[in-house]
Amino acid sequence: MSKGVRIALIVLTAGVLSACGGDDRAADTDHELLHVSYDIAREIFRNINDAFIPYYEEQTGLRVSVEQSHAGSSRQARAVAAGLEADVVSMNQFLDIQLLHDATVDQPGGPIIPADWYTRYPNNSSPYSSTMAFVVRTGNPKEIHDWDDLIREDVQIVAPNYKTTGNGRFSYLTAWAFGLERYADWRAEEEGRDPEELSTAEREEAAAQFVQQILANTRVLAPGGRAATTAFVENNQGDVLLTFESEVNLIVQDLGPDRFEVVVPSYGIDAVMYVVAVDAYAKEKGNLQVARDYWDFIYTERGQEIVAESYYRPYNQEVAARYADLLPELDLFDVEDVFGGWAQANQDHFVDGGSFDRLMQGLGRN
Repeated sequence: MSKGVRIALIVLTAGVLSACGGDDRAADTDHELLHVSYDIAREIFRNINDAFIPYYEEQTGLRVSVEQSHAGSSRQARAVAAGLEADVVSMNQFLDIQLLHDATVDQPGGPIIPADWYTRYPNNSSPYSSTMAFVVRTGNPKEIHDWDDLIREDVQIVAPNYKTTGNGRFSYLTAWAFGLERYADWRAEEEGRDPEELSTAEREEAAAQFVQQILANTRVLAPGGRAATTAFVENNQGDVLLTFESEVNLIVQDLGPDRFEVVVPSYGIDAVMYVVAVDAYAKEKGNLQVARDYWDFIYTERGQEIVAESYYRPYNQEVAARYADLLPELDLFDVEDVFGGWAQANQDHFVDGGSFDRLMQGLGRN
């Protein structure tokens, strides 16, 4: 299959379930795991599953198949909390996994995951991370190099929904943080002022103005990361796609630099991904140990190598150093440091009536 055909099939299969390990194996297996994950994680977990299944059979003698379900992170979390019996879950938002506990804590039998789920695995149950990057068309005709280029009137942006998708929220918060620091400084200098004298309120005002200009230039707000890729790649919409670093590299790898280019901006967010075994569902199906072993595998050296080969940033720094040519070192900020954590960021920006809604209303959009 050609690279162009392969990426076309990838972007057109958003939201579907796929069995990994082959139909014959799924029909003749000791354990069938359901892995519910975020929208653009198909490739990394296809690669993880292809390695885990034979490894686990060699180690334990047990035959395992893994069925994947992919859609927007928050949508997937709500589905699992409502009864979609996932054995393992991976999400690109801390709050999406926390929801699995909070939304089920009062149900008979208790929550489906424990309150301390993030202590189960190293690094707060985060085996890898990403950051936000841009895809532009070959030659970069609009000369888009950094976040401030996105507010020019001649630039049209394609992005996952900034309010409802984890992918889009990371872009929104990165833009807000850029506005707080660099855009606020530049605006002060243009006014002949010392940026050090800016008040917190003035920096917040500058950030809101900067983000509103990005919203004004966003022509496609897609329901998920892969839908945004489809709009940009297949439908030829927009000048630039905002998405995870892993996705932009996949696009260029599969479709070639003759069509698209990767732009890594100078300022970025540490987009941390989280994993958990869903104890209640996995135990009921007799899969609890396998589900926990599944996540143990991603922390092994081979698991971390697969993470890096899939253009994500591995938790293991020795592995990360070996793949520095794929994933250059960047100066990334944490959500906790700039926004006080995800709960506060959600309250300030993404709940109904938060900054996103207010800025969109200011543009005459609901």
